[in-house]
Amino acid sequence: MIDKSIFYLNGNFITKDEALVNILDLGIVRGYGIFEFLITYQRKPFRLNDHIKRLIRSAGIIGFSLPWNEKQLSELVNLTLDKNPKGEKSIRIIVTGGESENLITPSSNPTLAIIVLPYKRYPLEYYEKGGKIITYKFNRESPEAKTLNYIFGVRASMEAKKLGATEALYTYENSIYECVSSNFFSVKDGVIITTGENILNGITRKVVLELIKDKYRIKFRPLRIPELDSINEAFLTSSNREVMPITMIDKIVIGNGIPGPITKNIMTAFTNYTKQYSARAK
Repeated sequence: MIDKSIFYLNGNFITKDEALVNILDLGIVRGYGIFEFLITYQRKPFRLNDHIKRLIRSAGIIGFSLPWNEKQLSELVNLTLDKNPKGEKSIRIIVTGGESENLITPSSNPTLAIIVLPYKRYPLEYYEKGGKIITYKFNRESPEAKTLNYIFGVRASMEAKKLGATEALYTYENSIYECVSSNFFSVKDGVIITTGENILNGITRKVVLELIKDKYRIKFRPLRIPELDSINEAFLTSSNREVMPITMIDKIVIGNGIPGPITKNIMTAFTNYTKQYSARAK
C-alpha cells in the first residue's frame, strides 16, 4: 500500500521519503527539542489550542524561544492536515534546536516538523477487559515540559512490552506519578486520586477533570505504592489511549479484575464529549 502521508518540514510540504533533517540539528546531537501529539475526531484536531499552548509552555521551561505564535502554529497544523488523505489522523508537532555550529547551543532557526499519519486505535479488548501496566522507578527531569528526552521512557516501554503490559508507571520515593506517555488515575472508596504536581498535565487528563469535577470527589496527591492493593479501579488518559481502564498493575489485580463502574462512566462521558466536539466542527 502506497503511503500518501504529507508532512510539514521547515516551510515545505513533503512526503516521508523527502523528510530530511540536518545531521547537525540539536535534536539529533543533543536531543534538545519539544513535541506535542494529538488526534483528530471527524478530521478536527482535538483541543489543538491546548496542545499549542502546552508546546509553547514546554519551550519556555527548557529556555527555548519559538519564532512562531499560537495562531501561526495552529494554521500550519491545519494546512498540513488538509493536504493529507481522508480518514482520522494522528498529529505530531516537533520543534528542535536546529543546526548548531558548536553542537551545544540552539540556532536562531529551529526545526519545525508536523507529522500526520493514519490514527491507529488500541485493541478493543483493552477497553472491554482492561489493560495491564507495570511500575518503573524513575523521576523525570522537568516533568511539566514535553521534551524529546525519552531515554528512560523507551527503556521503560521495552520492559513493559517484555512483560506483556501496555504501559509503564513511573514511581519515585514510594509514590506513583505518571506513565511514560499517559496520566494515571485511581479510584479508592469512591474517591478519584491523581497526582497534581511533578507530572506532565495531559490534555485528555484536563478534559476528564473538566467532565468529572462536579460528579466525583477528587484528591490531587500521589498514590503510595502500598495503596495499590486497596484501590478499586484505575485508568489511564492520553490522546491515543483516550480513557483506558487498567485491571492489573505488576501482579496486583485491581478491584474485581474488570473495568469498574466509575471508570466506565468516565469512558462514556469522554466518548460523548468527543462526539459533541467533532459535531461542532461540521
